[in-house]
Amino acid sequence: MQISALETPAAPGVLAELADMVVATARHDRDFMPVCPHRLTAMLREPVTEDHSVEVWIARDADRIVGAAWLTRFHIENRDIGVIEVGVSPGDRRRGVGRALLDVLVAAARSHGLTRLVGNGIATIRDGGGAAAGFASATGFTPALTSTIRRLDLRGVDSAAEAAAWDEAVAGSTDYALAGWVGDVPERYVEGVAAIFSIANGEVPSGDMDIEDAAIDVPRWRAEERRMAAEGLGRLAVAAVHRETGELGGLSTVKLPKGTPEHASVGLTIVHPGHRGRRLGLACKIRAHRMLRAEFPSVRYLETGNADVNRHMIAINDRLGFRPHGALHTFQRTW
Repeated sequence: MQISALETPAAPGVLAELADMVVATARHDRDFMPVCPHRLTAMLREPVTEDHSVEVWIARDADRIVGAAWLTRFHIENRDIGVIEVGVSPGDRRRGVGRALLDVLVAAARSHGLTRLVGNGIATIRDGGGAAAGFASATGFTPALTSTIRRLDLRGVDSAAEAAAWDEAVAGSTDYALAGWVGDVPERYVEGVAAIFSIANGEVPSGDMDIEDAAIDVPRWRAEERRMAAEGLGRLAVAAVHRETGELGGLSTVKLPKGTPEHASVGLTIVHPGHRGRRLGLACKIRAHRMLRAEFPSVRYLETGNADVNRHMIAINDRLGFRPHGALHTFQRTW
């Protein structure tokens, strides 16, 4: 087995072979959160942005790619953290491929001056994360956060239950108007969206990880939109706008990868601390679900991840028909 860094720019044939391995591995391991090959190859073609850099290593056995590893470093906030991912083809596991790739990641992280590595293990409900937990423990990682992946079948929504929840949300949010859009954020709302995303890291549960908020202004947000468009990532969003002040009190976003037309995922649902207690999260989510069904009828499954400590959002999602479908275990290693 040989491990080598993915060259930049990578040859199209190598990108296609790598994407095929990653997509097939994800499909073997789970029936949710599929990998979008279009988004993956687009990211690998442009691995460096103003915000972050991605380095990739490939493990080969003879002429086959049998594993790959990613290291993402951040250029502005959280510059001490590296986010990693290791994937090994199912038929090549338990041969030391994953351990060898992880050793390369750790060495690269140390050379960049990083002091923390964070990685996720995705598991089915049946597996419960045992394989990921075993690998993490054996390689010096400790549990940092446990989340549950929930799925909503958009073709099986309980209309009566949704209508009752909608009436409750409308009654509680009379001082707000809902604004929805597909694609880039309209100019009149972009400052508010940037402000909401700037507090997201501190508001979303992060377990034992210390994550800095990102200082996002309008140019930085527009750059992110251009990156997502280049990756073929469609976007839908609903915001709760305070009628008197025009402030954005809440936001719910949905990601629509080009290469997985039956699957969408919740990007972020958040209510600003100063606007809580008015059912804005519930209102934004229901409106987003209705827009999704109307404008993207090919999407059947909407998936979201909730930290197990986030009881409020879990209660909302359960009420709207989301059901546990998998687990996301986050581990970290420091030095």
